[in-house]
Amino acid sequence: MTIDTNKLYFTDWPGSVLEVTGSDRATFLHNMCTADVKQMAVGESREAFFTNVKGHVLYHAVLHNAEDRVVVVVFTNDAGPLASQLDRYIIREEVELTQRKEQSVLVVGDDQQLADNCIKLPLGPPTMWLALGDEVPSALDTAGFVAGDAAAFAAVRVAAGWPQGGVEFGEATLPQELSRDSRAISFTKGCYLGQETIARLDALGHVNKQIVRVRALDGAQLAAGAQLTDGDKQVGTITTVGQIDNGYAGLAMVRRGSNAAGTQLTTDTGKVVVESLAE
Repeated sequence: MTIDTNKLYFTDWPGSVLEVTGSDRATFLHNMCTADVKQMAVGESREAFFTNVKGHVLYHAVLHNAEDRVVVVVFTNDAGPLASQLDRYIIREEVELTQRKEQSVLVVGDDQQLADNCIKLPLGPPTMWLALGDEVPSALDTAGFVAGDAAAFAAVRVAAGWPQGGVEFGEATLPQELSRDSRAISFTKGCYLGQETIARLDALGHVNKQIVRVRALDGAQLAAGAQLTDGDKQVGTITTVGQIDNGYAGLAMVRRGSNAAGTQLTTDTGKVVVESLAE
């Protein structure tokens, strides 16, 4: 069954929250991630990657600049390891890291009545929000939102081109391979952890492989783990599959030369066409 990726909420999903307070919070986070945190207005949210010194992605996150703190929504079940990593770099900065214990609710859908109660996550389309706290907001039920399962979450990620750690990326993945450059990477900010590698790749102009969305043709079904071929060459692997827009689509890591939009590739179950996620 095709899943409607609008008016959904998730209480069990890979997300956790780290709150960063202290007078040096913006400068400190600016130096630790790919987003230009110093330029964020109060109430603004920006997507970011936290990388290691080699520029490899460790965590994917959204930072929300509140009046007295920065809320870091980390797309993993436990923000503790990120907190530990960041804590190692706190020397004289006035910064405090606090992990929220409860599982916050992910809301998918464009409903204006959510805006006052949730943090907007700029990951889509579709439109997504984070409701802090583990209780489902009462407004969701009255507005017709329904609980989503694992299949629905996969469909949301495929629709948004949203990569997940351990699935689309690991500790050897480079940020530009995840096709989120304009959303998650500032190429004009000052120095930050991992910047040298990221800037070098930007100057080079390309990476050797990149996440794309592939859409099944002629009613073909798709499966995570399926190999993609271009002629007689194996060029990629499907990582996540969802049923959206009356058919199957998936995220796939595909090699340069075969990942341009409109390219047709072959799986064991039929053909797919590449849809670029690069902006």
